[in-house]
Amino acid sequence: MVIPSSTQYLAHQTPNFTITTSGTHTLQFQGVNPRSGDNTAFLTEVQIRLAVILPNPNDPLGQAVADFSSHGSVTYNDMLGLFTMAEGAVTVSSTVSKSAMQCLQTVVADAGLFQMPDYVSNLASKVVNGNPANATFQNGSLGNLNPNGGSY
Repeated sequence: MVIPSSTQYLAHQTPNFTITTSGTHTLQFQGVNPRSGDNTAFLTEVQIRLAVILPNPNDPLGQAVADFSSHGSVTYNDMLGLFTMAEGAVTVSSTVSKSAMQCLQTVVADAGLFQMPDYVSNLASKVVNGNPANATFQNGSLGNLNPNGGSY
């Protein structure tokens, strides 16, 4: 609870808090009128800052967080870099580890959080979550991204 010390506008910062569940959350401001009478309060310039403990920058999720922190979004080129990082090699026989796949799935699922443009989110989802159009490429068999499998 905040009890203002004067009638002047003052900055106030809450202590950090952790949200432990995924999904949409609501932040509620509630007046409690601790002094009785008319104690109208005005809230302006509310800022919510995302505090992130950076994951390993050597995995796709860590790199996505770094990209987002650097320039405020995960762009098309950032996403291509994440796929290259997850792939680990350029050969057809390369595999994607389960942890890299989970990181990519997290980035795609949280595209809004990463301010990913819609077209990037759409294409990334088709790669990460699969799409029937991934079955072939240039008349050869390709398949969907598959952790610890031969397709990517």
